Amino acid sequence: MRAIGILACLLVAVAMAVLLVTGSEWLDWELPFEFPAGNLIAAALLIAAAAIPVLMDVPGRALRVFARATLWAAIVWLPASLILAGGVRLSYAGWAGWLWIGCTLALLLAIPVAVAWAAVAALLARRNVAPR
Repeated sequence: MRAIGILACLLVAVAMAVLLVTGSEWLDWELPFEFPAGNLIAAALLIAAAAIPVLMDVPGRALRVFARATLWAAIVWLPASLILAGGVRLSYAGWAGWLWIGCTLALLLAIPVAVAWAAVAALLARRNVAPR
């Protein structure tokens, strides 16, 4: 069952990344309250990618704490972005813009680190369990 969750998160992350990278017209769709769909697509990508190492549930307390903190940061990213922007259009000025860029870059770095760390830990755990 855990493998299905990991695969689902991977598929969602890849699909959302494709939409963002290709500049899909879906990014500009307006949802209720003039909310751009691109904001939700970006948030879905971050959350799905950050959920992968949590679902892998590999050994290591530091890894579990880091993976969970990264997932929570991804979940909070969109609401925090809206608060910093002061509305549904994510446009920033002054210190709010710098804070948003810094936090977003930290999250964009933390997610692949957590995924790679979990993948390596899973491979090492599997190697240690394998019969010789």
